Amino acid sequence: MSKLAPYDTYKYDFINARGILTRENVESIINEAGYHANNYTITERSTDKGFLAEGSPVMALTSLRNAAKRLKIAVEITSPNDYGDGDRTPYPPDGNLADEYTIYLQNESESTQVFWFFLERPEELISDPLVYANSDIHLAVSPHSPSVDTFTVPVQYLVGAGAGNNAVGLDVRIDSTIIEKAHLGEEFSAVYADVPPNQGPTLSRTGTGAGENSLSISSNPFDQANNEANGWYSNMSFGIQTAQGFAGMTWSPNPNQRRTLTPTLTFYVAVGEFGQNRLASWTTVSIDSAELVVPRDFAQRKATVTYTSRGQWVVTPGAPSLADSIGGSAGGSLGNLIESQRLLAQAQSNLLSLSTGYAERQD
Repeated sequence: MSKLAPYDTYKYDFINARGILTRENVESIINEAGYHANNYTITERSTDKGFLAEGSPVMALTSLRNAAKRLKIAVEITSPNDYGDGDRTPYPPDGNLADEYTIYLQNESESTQVFWFFLERPEELISDPLVYANSDIHLAVSPHSPSVDTFTVPVQYLVGAGAGNNAVGLDVRIDSTIIEKAHLGEEFSAVYADVPPNQGPTLSRTGTGAGENSLSISSNPFDQANNEANGWYSNMSFGIQTAQGFAGMTWSPNPNQRRTLTPTLTFYVAVGEFGQNRLASWTTVSIDSAELVVPRDFAQRKATVTYTSRGQWVVTPGAPSLADSIGGSAGGSLGNLIESQRLLAQAQSNLLSLSTGYAERQD
């Protein structure tokens, strides 16, 4: 299938499975799936009391179904065939909208390690020393663990804005007070209040002219000097959202500034004393960590990261083998078991041959 243009009009059928579907249900499902219902025209069909949503960007069927399930709404969602104009509506297979990457974690050291996940900065932010790494995605992995430990990373971008009593800086915990899911091409505007009184910002989507591979976020001409003199500090963030949390970067925005960001799918996996949503330097994150670049280090959107007994990193495209996934010493036991089974099968074959020969001599 040819690649779909990101802002064409697409159509989605919401079928009234049990007679309880409402327009508000449809809007909730779309919003919960990470899109915005106000980007779609929702009309009720007279045939089955279902609803038709038309708009852009193109939505992933899996996301919609998961949202319906989370909201406990009985609804079937299908790609439509024909709406009277004779044209079949294009619909991508599940996963074509947001790629999902799985990173398998293996710990060959002799102690439990806490693995942390980070997202590399867009190229426009790499040279800015006041942009800090920010993540709450982490997982403790036991030595030679037999369990399957992973980071699952859907490429769902987020932009965020916040304000609080903590200035943006190293080892400071920063949580955005407002976040929006973002798609490439979209433009956002954060409006920061002048204090007093202390007040959080607003964040809104303002357009779709950021460029095919970029997105942008701008700030209003707020009184930064006066706000900070009163102990009120603004922050701005960009990153990705996973089921395990947020990973990205945070900085202090300048007034009346527009930043265009071109994301790069480069991930870091590190072990160490990082804090949840506590800002870290990129030097600390990138040194002594595993770097994974899409698509270089992935096979079928999977990669295995191994922290060795020497404290070094090995990145292998694809999922781990069965022996590796069970663990180092257990992997050896598995190999021994396979060899034992092979020898047993050989012995059974030899015994069968001897029995057959004996029977032939008796005849």
